[in-house]
Amino acid sequence: MRVLIAAAQRHAARAAALASHLSAAGHDPMVVLAAPRRTPAFRKVGRFLDDPVHERAVTAEIRAKDPDVVHVIGCGGGTSVHLTWIARALGVPCTLEVEAAEALCHRGDLVHASGAPCTVVDDPERCAACCATATPGRAGPGAFAAALARVTGRLGFALTPAPLALRNRCDAIAGALVDAHAIVVADDAARALLLAVAPAARVQVLPAPATAALVELWRTLR
Repeated sequence: MRVLIAAAQRHAARAAALASHLSAAGHDPMVVLAAPRRTPAFRKVGRFLDDPVHERAVTAEIRAKDPDVVHVIGCGGGTSVHLTWIARALGVPCTLEVEAAEALCHRGDLVHASGAPCTVVDDPERCAACCATATPGRAGPGAFAAALARVTGRLGFALTPAPLALRNRCDAIAGALVDAHAIVVADDAARALLLAVAPAARVQVLPAPATAALVELWRTLR
């Protein structure tokens, strides 16, 4: 089976491990990693959701190699949300391996500003308030930037993610999930979170590496 694995740099180790397991099982994997790029400003939510260079590379590889399936590792957090749509548009079955925190939280950890685990993933006002809070060790503004953002926000200039941008983010992630023929998560907790934005019938729990289970899933899509 020819498998195109598309992943951002942060998932390079997972992509390499999956490719190695597939090769050992007699399959023909190809890996297309996103090129390293500068991390966008935290307030520019949309810049974390696309990667035109990677999208073009994946499109070219699909056209050149005609894979049996495309497996995308990651969604949001630097991995383009358009990769599942590209695969579907080119007529290739696509599976999406998702980390719930990366997909559902702009800060990437599903921890509320209060320090409690976050289970509300579709409330942009709540997310915007969290993203405007300075929390050491987390993605987001520092203490000075957070204080300045409170002032500039009243003047109509946002230094932290606006609710509308986070609503658009949620919709973009949902679109990527809908375009995938199947969605793979590591555990039941991740599945429960994703059901807020993903079709339940497509979300499957397959703890990594689960290579044999992935191959069986791909065979049902061909």
